[in-house]
Amino acid sequence: MQEFCWFLHLNDPEIAASVPTDMNPSEFTDLLVSAYTEDDALSETVEILREMGRHVQAERLEEHFVDNHKDMLILRMRYNAPLLDELLIQGVIHEESYDKIRSLPTKMDQMRELFNFLRDAGVEGKVAFFDIIEKLDPDLLKNIEKNLQSEAGNFECSISGLRWVCKKKVSLQYQFGSWEKHTERLETMQYVPGGPLLDITLISGKLDEVYLPHWVCTKDNPAILGKFAVLHIDTCGDVVEQADKVTPSHVKLSHPAFSPRAVLVRAGLPLKIYCKVLICKTKKSFLTLHVYVIPRDPALQEAIKKNGTYTMIEKPYPQRALKMRSHFVLTANKDNAKIYPLDFKLTYQSSDPNYFEVYIKNPDSDFELTLTHESTTVWDCEIRKDDYDSPGDIQDRRVTCY
Repeated sequence: MQEFCWFLHLNDPEIAASVPTDMNPSEFTDLLVSAYTEDDALSETVEILREMGRHVQAERLEEHFVDNHKDMLILRMRYNAPLLDELLIQGVIHEESYDKIRSLPTKMDQMRELFNFLRDAGVEGKVAFFDIIEKLDPDLLKNIEKNLQSEAGNFECSISGLRWVCKKKVSLQYQFGSWEKHTERLETMQYVPGGPLLDITLISGKLDEVYLPHWVCTKDNPAILGKFAVLHIDTCGDVVEQADKVTPSHVKLSHPAFSPRAVLVRAGLPLKIYCKVLICKTKKSFLTLHVYVIPRDPALQEAIKKNGTYTMIEKPYPQRALKMRSHFVLTANKDNAKIYPLDFKLTYQSSDPNYFEVYIKNPDSDFELTLTHESTTVWDCEIRKDDYDSPGDIQDRRVTCY
């Protein structure tokens, strides 16, 4: 592992500097995933292994990926023609095989037949296949990481919050969708988003029950339970269905058939929602924090992650629900702290959400952040010197949401 860390230092010294000398391989893998995100950790590892001259290990890793995600690659591959052309040029398949595959009527049929040929192509063929897809459609490889599998039982995805019940083994995939192009349509129907927009694809097996996550507080407000609905997006447009069952954190789908789905709540109601606070340290010379107060929306967390180059300062999030469209004030117990804006209206912005900017020149000690609504504290935390002045900061690629 020392040799790998040395090459990692050449590629990304800030991440390499955060690796303790006594870290075991399992902990090291977790560090890479948290630093690069799960989407990019595989590619980074393969690249470093090749730089080390460990070509066999790199090829085995790519081959393992292709075998593990065969079903999803068959379902999601969009660029069949250029893929087949390149495989022919590289000699992975021959003209007879190429013509046979291209003659099949659908892309999925073509991909199934291609995998039949790849069985005989060995490691080199699968590595070539992986490398070509990485160039043609890198987003495909990233989205495949959201492929979920389970045996019989009750399960929940720790990232998306999606829950399902099945009696046999299942394989499914999800992607987060954007609310932006549906906002106007929802306004005319008098609904607002109540949870993340999830595009779910069932790869194999059968789901007996499916529960979509929501961030609306139902405690002490039983009347709101009848105001939930489920958005179903298909080729005919947006369809709103009555919610079958509402729990404090999920809404059950009455018919677990799939397309983009999400929880809605009737507009115009006084809503309280469960929120997260993301404290992001920028790379500026003096301490500058971006403090986001957002719904517990994993899709929005991904949007923040892609928008900035931050180091995350991890602190607990608010335990009590916050009222939508209310104004909140963030303060710090430092005389020289400058915080803008002076107050913040809690709304749901599906992309590019607003934030508090906290600027403290040379703080050199611990301090507290406090979020208040009408002089009542709704959240606070202590920012310690080690939180913002750690020599092991991982920057550029790491935003952990909590």
